[in-house]
Amino acid sequence: MPGFIGKKLCPDLVFVKPNYKLYRSVSDTFKSLLEQYDPDLESQGLDEAAIDVTEFLRSNGLES
Repeated sequence: MPGFIGKKLCPDLVFVKPNYKLYRSVSDTFKSLLEQYDPDLESQGLDEAAIDVTEFLRSNGLES
């Protein structure tokens, strides 16, 4: 939600300045981990990704 709405709903709201460089670094690290399970992952932003683990489960004998 936009910050001005959050502030209206919660007057004591404190905004924390983002650290984009760190956020990007952690995002890249996390996505490289996800790529171990699905090299064709769909990145949907810095903090979102979709993966299909079907083949990983099959190849590791983890399917039910």
